[in-house]
Amino acid sequence: MKTASSRPAAAHSAVVQTALETYYNRFAEDDWPTIVRMFELPALVVSGERRLLLDSSDAVTRMYEGLRAKFINEGVAGVSWDRDSLVVYPVHDDLVVARVVLTRFGKTGAPVKTWTCSYTLRHKAGTWLISLITSDERTSDQRQNSASQSPR
Repeated sequence: MKTASSRPAAAHSAVVQTALETYYNRFAEDDWPTIVRMFELPALVVSGERRLLLDSSDAVTRMYEGLRAKFINEGVAGVSWDRDSLVVYPVHDDLVVARVVLTRFGKTGAPVKTWTCSYTLRHKAGTWLISLITSDERTSDQRQNSASQSPR
């Protein structure tokens, strides 16, 4: 049995980077049908204290449509990912965790927020599919709740 290594999976890095590049490009183009096909369902999204089970193609589409609407309401012009930040960790021959740094930009092009996302991807039928997304991004509600619970 192969075990996880603490070193990045060089053999998988290039193809995982290509998969993430496709994912972010399709997100920028609001291409939800292509994004849906990039998931192994059911999938899970964990961001702060929020957990979202994506158990159908419709659930994936609704999540991304909601995210796009949120960005529009917040005046977000775009999101980019730092390719140099990509680290791929092997779990098994067919399973990796990829970690990247993302930046959200306002309409003026100035960075608004930076956070880290990790993607668990499984190699299935010749492609890498997302099964889990985790993020250290916290919503304003989560920051407010943390602040109200922290000692003063």
